[in-house]
Amino acid sequence: MQINLDFLKDEKVGRYSIETIKISEKEAEFQNIRCIINNRPEQMVQPGTFKVLKENGSIWMSNTLMEVKTHQEAIKKAKGKVLVAGLGLGMYLTAIKDKLEVEEIVVVEKSKDIISLTGKYFKDNKKIKIVNTDIFKYQTKEKFDFIWLDIWQDICTDNLKEMKKLKNKFKDNSTDILCWSENILSA
Repeated sequence: MQINLDFLKDEKVGRYSIETIKISEKEAEFQNIRCIINNRPEQMVQPGTFKVLKENGSIWMSNTLMEVKTHQEAIKKAKGKVLVAGLGLGMYLTAIKDKLEVEEIVVVEKSKDIISLTGKYFKDNKKIKIVNTDIFKYQTKEKFDFIWLDIWQDICTDNLKEMKKLKNKFKDNSTDILCWSENILSA
């Protein structure tokens, strides 16, 4: 499954930028060899043209097939009222906003620059509300049918502590909470 983000313009706001990248056959081959050597099959890539979100030149996320695969379970689970931590490129929003079973989406994003870059593409969608605050500070008594927490730049065991903290924080808000890449880290 590919999530098309061609509607995003390449631009920069503050320290964040959206850029279009091309991964050639040879670049994909080299990356995938590194993944095999380092036992990181989840980071293998396909050749093609993709969008990336960068902070000060460092990639935060993309819509490469590897990244899309790490969102598949959360896309399938989205229904009713959904809480999302992390706006990023809006890839997850793009994948769920038109699902008939999704009624409302509350996105918590701490960066005003990311909201300026990406949020504008979703401002006319009545299902989507974007809240500018840190997910660790966000307080709500609302109930959600599903919560998707995706605030980490890398797939790394250092994230497990924060994942546990956030899942505990929102345990009274939903019985269905997933964190990006947690299944890979817990395997």
